[in-house]
Amino acid sequence: MYDIFLNAAIAVRLLLAFLGVIANCTVCGVLLRQKRLTKNFSNFHLFNIALTDIVFRVALTPVLATIENTAVEHGNNAICKLGAFSSYTTLAVTFALLLGMAFDRYVHIVLPIKARKITWKHSRNVVVISWLYAALCSSPILFSMKYTKLDWNLTDRSVYEICLPILGIPSQVSSTVFLVFAFLIPLVLMAVAYSKVLKSLWQHARSKVINSKLAEAKVRAVKMMVIIVLAYSISWGPRLIWLCLQAFEVISLEDDYFWEGEEISYESQIEAQKYYIKLLIIDDIIDAFTFTSSILNPVIFGYYSKSFREDLKKCCCGGKCFNIFQKCKHKAKKPKKVEKKTVRLVEIMKTTEIVLMEEDNTRAVGNSYSLENGAVITEDCLETKL
Repeated sequence: MYDIFLNAAIAVRLLLAFLGVIANCTVCGVLLRQKRLTKNFSNFHLFNIALTDIVFRVALTPVLATIENTAVEHGNNAICKLGAFSSYTTLAVTFALLLGMAFDRYVHIVLPIKARKITWKHSRNVVVISWLYAALCSSPILFSMKYTKLDWNLTDRSVYEICLPILGIPSQVSSTVFLVFAFLIPLVLMAVAYSKVLKSLWQHARSKVINSKLAEAKVRAVKMMVIIVLAYSISWGPRLIWLCLQAFEVISLEDDYFWEGEEISYESQIEAQKYYIKLLIIDDIIDAFTFTSSILNPVIFGYYSKSFREDLKKCCCGGKCFNIFQKCKHKAKKPKKVEKKTVRLVEIMKTTEIVLMEEDNTRAVGNSYSLENGAVITEDCLETKL
């Protein structure tokens, strides 16, 4: 029964990963095609987030899934460590870039005078610092992952090695450091930044310092960023907490094997197996939920950004959105053939219209001349009376 659920969960994850890659490629293509990448810093950071997600899903997720679920006779610990380190680093970069976007909105709205000093060099430095910070947060993973020999498998009880976290202090330190510094601290800082941004916009709109429409546009942009942050938090938060609980052995995904001779009832073994299967199902659901982050970001961006929707329509040449990375070539319309009788009739109508316009102009000139003479006569009469 669990095998059927596992196959369905794998299919759902593959589908979500495929859709996420397509959606993020669409975001990158639209921003590049319509030259929106350098219009503002938020678009630049969104482009980097989408690009990071593409790398994470296309290159690193298959590698990590392979080394963590493939049994080998003699595993290479270097591959195990580097694969996990690279995957966690790209994940931490996403949260760091989201924090950079929140800081950018905070400076431009709350501190507009200081925002004038921010240049594209600073924005590029934010990306570099995000990668360095993510690598630092993920560095304990290098000391907590290795190939571990297990005695038996749930299906065939074969002896094999698999890439797993080292139980005890190494995995506890790495999971705690990543959860706190790569997820919780950026989340708290983003919450503080966006709360101050919304407070500043509300005060400015209430005191009529800025235009109400401009304030609404800024609130809409900030709302989009906040929802993107919440989407990432909801999709990845449970997974990171789940891994931390496993590291501290609050829950265990290792099946308890009952050796012969142990006095354990058959009912107890059945209950233990059912509990173990439930944990596996929960683990698969939480893992599949992380794949939704690849889709939510482009969908939210497209829903809240009117300019992005318009640019997407422009990129879809004639309704063919697969041409998004190609230049649209509009075919010139051929002139319609017009019969000679129709052309002659049009010329006659134009000539008649010109004649009528000339007659109207002549009448207008005559009327103005008579009015001027009348005015002169009136003035003469007044002078005579005086």
